Amino acid sequence: MKDIPELTLDLVAIRKRAFGESGPREPWEVAEHLGIPHVEANDPPSIARLVAMIWMRSIDDLEGESVTTLSDLERVIDAVLEATDFAGKAFGPQDVLALPDAPGIYRFADRRRRTLYVGRSAALRARVSSYFLGSPRDDKDRAIREHAVYLVTRRSASAVDAWIDEARAIERFAPRLNTQRAVHLDVSRDGVLLVPAADDE
Repeated sequence: MKDIPELTLDLVAIRKRAFGESGPREPWEVAEHLGIPHVEANDPPSIARLVAMIWMRSIDDLEGESVTTLSDLERVIDAVLEATDFAGKAFGPQDVLALPDAPGIYRFADRRRRTLYVGRSAALRARVSSYFLGSPRDDKDRAIREHAVYLVTRRSASAVDAWIDEARAIERFAPRLNTQRAVHLDVSRDGVLLVPAADDE
């Protein structure tokens, strides 16, 4: 009999730590929260299929938030929730929780209103919340938590538009914590972007 792997993946814990989600505990509750079509059934095959669908969605979401390796995932799982001191900040927990669960970009600035970091997400509330829910994941997150005084957000029409809006904001503000310094928006030739339809009609 093989030993159980040292790393045990907890789907609910991962979504809570990475995206600031709370509440849903059962697979069908998580599916409803994420808007994943499903049939409520208690037989093992149905539950297994539903959990697999949630994992695939979570993998896509994690890649979109720069969690791409097992080490990244371990840091998310092992993160210990700690209280964030919002003293001296122009925004607080209620402002973060009031953000829309929609695509957009966010910008953190210091007390002199110099832009520290620009980011984008398919779900603004979950992404911005993640900076303050757990232990800082790296030096960038720690700097944001310690030095960010102002938070500015803007909704985008779609996740694709959020990528474009982020690139333009990085080019405009040249934030010191963004690793990508040069942003080029010029397109050398025409192209076609295919996106899935909202429904089958």
